Amino acid sequence: MESCETTFVMKVLVQDPDTKRFYKSGGKWTEKVDEAAVFKDAIEATILCSAEQIDANLVVEFPDIQEKLEIRSGSTNWTSASFFST
Repeated sequence: MESCETTFVMKVLVQDPDTKRFYKSGGKWTEKVDEAAVFKDAIEATILCSAEQIDANLVVEFPDIQEKLEIRSGSTNWTSASFFST
């Protein structure tokens, strides 16, 4: 029996909803997405936001399909999500 395995490549980023800048590290922010800290999953990004008391959105990029998922926060309580094309 042949195994069918699919690997999804995604990047999870933390984005300030007002400035649209991305979390870099050490409390720093950047406008450049390629300088942003990349989290292994949404849980890791959410833990950072809670620990640092950051009110931010999570942006999940799927480069293979040219789509992004934005998860909007409301004081670190994730309130809604939407897909948009890159």
